[in-house]
Amino acid sequence: MSYQAYERTAGDCQKEVEALCRHLTNAGVFDTTTNPTLANVEKFITDTYDEIGVFLVLAGYAKIQTDADIIGTLQHFNALGACAKVELTQPSVGFEDTENTRYNKFFNEFKEVKELIKSVAFERLGATRSWEESDNLTCGGISISDKEDIEEDTNHPNYTFTRTKHKQPSTAYPELEKEQ
Repeated sequence: MSYQAYERTAGDCQKEVEALCRHLTNAGVFDTTTNPTLANVEKFITDTYDEIGVFLVLAGYAKIQTDADIIGTLQHFNALGACAKVELTQPSVGFEDTENTRYNKFFNEFKEVKELIKSVAFERLGATRSWEESDNLTCGGISISDKEDIEEDTNHPNYTFTRTKHKQPSTAYPELEKEQ
């Protein structure tokens, strides 16, 4: 077994993929003679693990999760994403416009992982955040107390722009300043 996945115990994710895509296995197991091969399936599982990791990081969570409930939930979505990729390896049967309904089913269920990760339930289950909301992330600027300190400092140069005037202070029309 050479793949990365969200799984409670080693091999669980692959077993779930084999169970869901049993019609493509040899007696319930992917191997070198199946289409897709075991190596392909392992790559699909790792690719899905990486996709879920991106969703986690975008939502502020750590890619590596340790809580058993979170891992178990993510394992199922890891398997669903891999199953969708496995089903894409199969040609559509019948007419040109025949849909691969198994792919659609797996992919639509896999997409729900994004909403789960964004939900409050995910955090309450025990997901590990990569940053705390209390870290007071800012995007530039200064605090109100720093602003007040600067305004009280008589040696500090005046700001180029002010909140109420939105104009260049060295305007060529000083009479307009009096109207505001």
